[in-house]
Amino acid sequence: MGKSKAAWLKNPSKKQVLRIFITWFVSIFLITIAMTNFFSQKFFQNGYITIYFLIIIATGIVIRVYSNYRKMHSPRLKNFNEAKEQD
Repeated sequence: MGKSKAAWLKNPSKKQVLRIFITWFVSIFLITIAMTNFFSQKFFQNGYITIYFLIIIATGIVIRVYSNYRKMHSPRLKNFNEAKEQD
């Protein structure tokens, strides 16, 4: 157990980012279908404020994981971070 529990958030691998994105996309799609009966109701109604909040939080986490992945695996930023650590 050398890795911390939050390593997937700070330094995710490509496979982890893909799994998180697919899980997020499927869950948002299923939540939308469940709360709107897909075609019979409008998506934006006042009764779904809590679900909107959950969708926003989940989207924020996915964006954060992806930005951390890009930050750690982009050659340009990797060289910048290494130079910054050497100073």
